[in-house]
Amino acid sequence: SLMPDDDQDVVERRVAELARATTPAAVADEVWKCLAPAGRPNATDVAAWTQRDDVGALATSLAKGDARELGAAAELAYALADARADDFANATDAFLDALADTSGGRSRAQAGWALLKLAERSPAAKEAVVARVHVVADAVADPAPRLPALHVLSHLAVHGAANAVAAAADFEALGEVIERTAFSGHGRCRRTGWRRRDEEPIYVLNAAAHVLWSV
Repeated sequence: SLMPDDDQDVVERRVAELARATTPAAVADEVWKCLAPAGRPNATDVAAWTQRDDVGALATSLAKGDARELGAAAELAYALADARADDFANATDAFLDALADTSGGRSRAQAGWALLKLAERSPAAKEAVVARVHVVADAVADPAPRLPALHVLSHLAVHGAANAVAAAADFEALGEVIERTAFSGHGRCRRTGWRRRDEEPIYVLNAAAHVLWSV
């Protein structure tokens, strides 16, 4: 291992701790407690989770659970996709099911971001998303998953699936998204300062335009 011995010992202790998490609820607890407690992956936990052989199956099971468990599945996929992307291929359909759930709210966005990461890293996951690209296209209508859905469509369109995206996309709806976002008042002089919440409409505008350009 290229990891210093002390660090490796910490990872091995963490591997042993994670092995005791056998239920979806316990796994979700471990994910939220240590893997992504502040919105960014913890390096020790990434190394420990990477050594767990059933991590893909765990993510699939979690993605079918409640909102907290789905969020944990998305965090696992996002943190580990670089090293274990193909192991998460079977979770792709579960994330697509979550994205298709119109009552999912914020969970739909979490599923969308997980799908983007997997589509970028795993050919098998990308094929699964292409096969159900209409689910992603339909998600654009909901503001909650709109940004990740647009990014997924854009990624697919520029990586060999432009025809599938073109067939599934609602171009009238995309045009409306661009029009509403461009003329929503964001950035007008009457604003007294830039707020963090002003960023997402700009990202949405850019992503929607990129989808149209790509197909």
